[in-house]
Amino acid sequence: MVAFRAGERWQLTARLKRPHGTQNPHGFEFESWALAENIRAAGSIKTKANNKKLQNFVWQPKYMLEHVREKIQQRIVKVLEYKPYSGVIQALVIGDDSQIAADYWQLFLRTGISHLMSISGLHITMLSGLAFGLMSFIWRRIPQIATRLPTRKAATLAGVVAALIYVLIAGFALPTQRTLYMLMVFALALWAGRQLVISQPIQASRP
Repeated sequence: MVAFRAGERWQLTARLKRPHGTQNPHGFEFESWALAENIRAAGSIKTKANNKKLQNFVWQPKYMLEHVREKIQQRIVKVLEYKPYSGVIQALVIGDDSQIAADYWQLFLRTGISHLMSISGLHITMLSGLAFGLMSFIWRRIPQIATRLPTRKAATLAGVVAALIYVLIAGFALPTQRTLYMLMVFALALWAGRQLVISQPIQASRP
């Protein structure tokens, strides 16, 4: 069996067909999901055909990102080999919940925490806040650089960078993008020196 790696380019002979799902009203709507994911066809690869690898790696940002995500996943699997929670860590780090065991999913459903296995605004905001607090703690203790760039701005920049890296590693899905954009709006307000209260929304000033 041929092993495909992220970033490679292959020439394959495949049998394709249009996405087709069942009409069960209580089942998964595969056709709607395929349309939302811009999947135009599904099929199978002919193993006896003249399949060949065209490039070992395609140097484009999207493929480079997927290569990094694959390496992170391989590292997690290697370090947590035979650990039952390996799939949970993969879900929380790179957004891949396909490796979580079925009995774990049942446990999450019974305890009402299944939504926490998908990377959301909660995870991104927590990581961004942690980076903000850590940078603030370190920056204010180095007067030589704190006098050039205020601690608040340095911590804000660290929080945004941490959120961006996490969102990219998680696959840049739409829910993570929304959180990132809102954090960037909040960061711009902090950078501009506005006095913000977390419990109050940011309001635009009237002309």
